[in-house]
Order: sequence, then C-alpha cells, then structure tokens
Amino acid sequence: MTFVTSGNARIHWDAQGEGTPVLLIMGHLYGSQMWYPLLPDLMKRHRVITFDNRGTGDSDTTRGVTIEQMAADALAVLDAAGEPRAHVYGVSMGGGIAGEFAMTWPERCLSVTLGCTALKTPDLKRSGSRAPWVYHMPHWLVRLMAPPPRARPRCTISRCWRRTGSRCAAFANRTWRSRPIPPHANARSNGSPCRRW
Repeated sequence: MTFVTSGNARIHWDAQGEGTPVLLIMGHLYGSQMWYPLLPDLMKRHRVITFDNRGTGDSDTTRGVTIEQMAADALAVLDAAGEPRAHVYGVSMGGGIAGEFAMTWPERCLSVTLGCTALKTPDLKRSGSRAPWVYHMPHWLVRLMAPPPRARPRCTISRCWRRTGSRCAAFANRTWRSRPIPPHANARSNGSPCRRW
C-alpha cells in the first residue's frame, strides 16, 4: 500500500499502467476500488492514478474536511506519483474536487472531465439548514420528506400504436418519462401489454 500525507491525513493512492497520466477522483463514500470497470482499458494507454478520498477506503478520516482540502489531497497524490501534469477526471463529489483542483492549479491539468457533478460557485445559494441532516436520517423518513412523484400515464408506446395507430396523447405531449423503454416493458407475467410506470 502506498500512502502520502496531506495536511493532517494519510491518503492511500495507487498508480498502474504506462503512458499519459490520468488522475481519477471518486465521489462521496466510495473508495478508489470503484474504478475497477475502467482500469483495464485505461491502463492500456495511460498511467492511471487513483486514491481514496478522506474517510473512504484506506485513507484517514478527519473531521470537517472541505473540498479545498480534498483538492489539496489530489495534488499531494499527483506529486507523490511524480507527475507534473495529468488528465483529471472526477465523478459526483469527485467532480467538485476535480473542478476545485483545476481552478486552483490549472498548470497541473492536461484536461479536466467532470462527471455527474455540480460545482460550488459564489452566486449559488446554499441549501436550507436541513440539507446536512438528510445524511443522518433514516431512509424511510427521507422518502416521506420527498415531493410526491408525478402521475405517469399507464400505457406504453406499443399499446398506443395498437389502439390508435398513432402516438398516444401522453407521448405527443411528452408527459411521460424521457428514458427509453426497455424491450421487456410491455411484457408482464399475465401477458398484459400495459404496466404501471
């Protein structure tokens, strides 16, 4: 195991492969092991550098950590790996860390890719005071606080086409879900072509 000290924490990191360096920054609550689906293909052409954020995997846990401190952890890992610059990819909270890293040390980035993330900006209003408590509440209570789901039409595309020969009103008005319908969506155990969304 390889560790680097950043501030008051020991950060676990690893580097695999040869080529252009790629620094991967994982999101909230997940360790660097979650990159396993990408590693075999990335390692064919790149030196892949992964690390466990504070509080995940084999890295130390500290109180009151900020995104700025976590970006400094990423910099410490890049320095420990001996790379002056790297492609930086962050997913979820890791994207926020990657964004902070790129804004603070742009000279250390070959490129930056943010996946499924949001960045903290001065003009963005903070969430209400209840937001941090959501992480400590039971899941059933969080679900009760969520807004009710929108009503969705019960018919599928194939049923609408069979009944009317054209798109149904729900499809024409785009009031149903935007995801593609999987092939098994029209099949139920009782053979009915319609199911609840």
